[in-house]
Amino acid sequence: GLTSGSIIGGDMRFTGALATSYYNSELSTVAALDVGDPTNGVPVETDYGPGTAGGHWDEALFTNEIMTGFIYDPNYMSNMTIAALEDMGYDTVIDDPNNHNDLSGPIPADTLLDLFA
Repeated sequence: GLTSGSIIGGDMRFTGALATSYYNSELSTVAALDVGDPTNGVPVETDYGPGTAGGHWDEALFTNEIMTGFIYDPNYMSNMTIAALEDMGYDTVIDDPNNHNDLSGPIPADTLLDLFA
């Protein structure tokens, strides 16, 4: 339920609210190059066949982002990718302001507090 469009149609988007927000703010210069509507979600790769298409960020837009289908030197992980993990239900360092049960702890984690929590 977090994607729209299709690989065959050539325009697939990850529609998670947090990732879309980071895409349009943190990566606004990339979003400005988006041939579709960047407010509809983050472009997902539709080329390069099984294993890449439908499972990675769009290579043409995000080149060195770690979640594209190819590894480069250097790669980086954007907050957009971390936000996408949060949208998928993983607990990350990004607190979801729309979910009162999603509480973020101290960053970096305090191991002493973890022992007694």
